[in-house]
Amino acid sequence: MIHQRSITWLAVLSAVAAAGCAAGPTASLQEPRARPRVSIEALAKPAGITRTSHVQVGILPLGSVPYDNLSLPIVSPDGRFVATQTGVPPTWAALMAAPNATVPRATRIEIYQLDRELRRAVHRSTIDEPLLLGRSCDARGFLVESVRPNGARWIGRVAWLDGEIEWLVADEQTNANGCLGPKGRLAWSRRARDADHFDLVVRSSGEEWTIGSQGGDWLFPAWSGHGDGLFALRLTQGMLEATHMIAASPTAIHQTLRRLPLASQATIHHAYQAMASQAVVTEAQRPGPEQLMFFHPVRLRMALWRPISRHQTTPILLGEHSSAAAAVGTGFALVATEDHLMLQNLEDLSDQTEVIAGLQVPRQVASPDWPYLLLAPAEGRIGLIALRLMPGDDGRAR
Repeated sequence: MIHQRSITWLAVLSAVAAAGCAAGPTASLQEPRARPRVSIEALAKPAGITRTSHVQVGILPLGSVPYDNLSLPIVSPDGRFVATQTGVPPTWAALMAAPNATVPRATRIEIYQLDRELRRAVHRSTIDEPLLLGRSCDARGFLVESVRPNGARWIGRVAWLDGEIEWLVADEQTNANGCLGPKGRLAWSRRARDADHFDLVVRSSGEEWTIGSQGGDWLFPAWSGHGDGLFALRLTQGMLEATHMIAASPTAIHQTLRRLPLASQATIHHAYQAMASQAVVTEAQRPGPEQLMFFHPVRLRMALWRPISRHQTTPILLGEHSSAAAAVGTGFALVATEDHLMLQNLEDLSDQTEVIAGLQVPRQVASPDWPYLLLAPAEGRIGLIALRLMPGDDGRAR
């Protein structure tokens, strides 16, 4: 059973303020609207070292960027650039790639470069056409989606350096939920414009294959960052599952498919909410187990699933009221709640230590000096803070 909440900005980002419980998701959906969490002025803290309980951290405020109060910005793998969606938030039909989606003509994508010396975000370019910000990037650029006037939907990659668009999928079908993987891999959801369900499409090493919908929907694929490992959500007649597969070929997918039931009486909106706070940043993941972090639609908190771990058949449930998370090695996670960011021990879940106050969405980047970037949602803007964790009293670097 799903605890019903209106799918608003607040539910997508922090999953709090419940609207009550019901046998199924029957409440009507509302269009996105602004829900400020902190003031930008409160983020103007000096750089330095802060110690909270047993965690010592270095912080470097980097200013802020505008956003549409709905879609979290995408951070480049090296932590140098940020792509953000601005203007009027798109409709739910556009977000869900529904048949009645219209072109989001008042939505724009902007690119900023983070200057650590000046401690601010410097505007580089604005993409002068209506696009939706994707949820994946690599060193070359970040994904966007274009709702075409004829009802088709394209997937493109925008270059970090100059804002040029390379169209990766451009045909007469509805293509959505694109995700970049290692060595040029790409996975996405696709349906014919007159079809009811999404197939799963995988492109790898110059080949492309499709896993049919079979009466359900393949949604929000996410490469694990380790070769051919691929996660995806599966929605069939109200049953929502997380899946994992080795996407080396259609045969390998069918032979290795693992399923984790998440919720009954679910809709595509719950699938969207499960992945809304998590981005897939190719080339930023560090060596570790195959794992998926997601917002659990029944437990109403972040969860971590390691499908091929010998000792784990169920997900690890992270902090209560959590809405985003990032791995810290293999044994810890940075976990965001509405009130604070905490470091949580995955072996002892009661071991939780506050790192910084306020809602701070963590992003892992491939920077040796500042391996995490925090996104702090406020009214119309996102505050940016670079973060590093210092060695603990036992000498271990977290």
